[in-house]
Amino acid sequence: WISLLTQPPFVDGLTYRHAQHSVAQGRICAAYAKLCGPLWKDEPVKVLHACAVRWVKLHESAIFQKDIVDARLRWANATFAFSETLRDYADALPDDGLANPPVPLLVEHALSARLHPKIEQQMEDFGMFRRIDTVPNMSIYSPPLILFFQSLMPWSVLDHSGVTATPLLWSDIGRGLATALKDTGLFAVEVLLGVSQLLSSAGAMLRQHF
Repeated sequence: WISLLTQPPFVDGLTYRHAQHSVAQGRICAAYAKLCGPLWKDEPVKVLHACAVRWVKLHESAIFQKDIVDARLRWANATFAFSETLRDYADALPDDGLANPPVPLLVEHALSARLHPKIEQQMEDFGMFRRIDTVPNMSIYSPPLILFFQSLMPWSVLDHSGVTATPLLWSDIGRGLATALKDTGLFAVEVLLGVSQLLSSAGAMLRQHF
């Protein structure tokens, strides 16, 4: 292990740390190692050692070295879907993984918002005043293309907590479109029937007078 970890790409790992989340990632890895370290023994360690050897050999090859370096540089500056959550773990300690790990602040705030209504809402319930708050209606779990079209609407607000807004899926849009077409068809049939009855009544009245 010592000979492996003193060779690229392990020895230069600090060069390719993530530009924003390296501290949080390091603390999470330390907490995982402290909690799950005893599980990594015997056969799993042999498999991990074989993967490390293969990684070193690939890095020694001039064919793969440039691609590996480019990929590591892109990763070091990448934006993750869970970047906001990683910021909440920047102050995590390895001991936090031993028992009752702390809930990320983002999730804690979301749960608190659900369990404890806002003061304005409580005052509104007592009839003291009425305040219209913007409710998030764009879920981060909706497909990206749907989120794009939703963002074009001036009333759309993204739910950063991930627990307030209901995800809108393509199947939901399909069912809504089918329902709208069905309702439109029924309305058109009712209109045609109404016009037909009106014409029949008008024709009967004309025949009576003439």
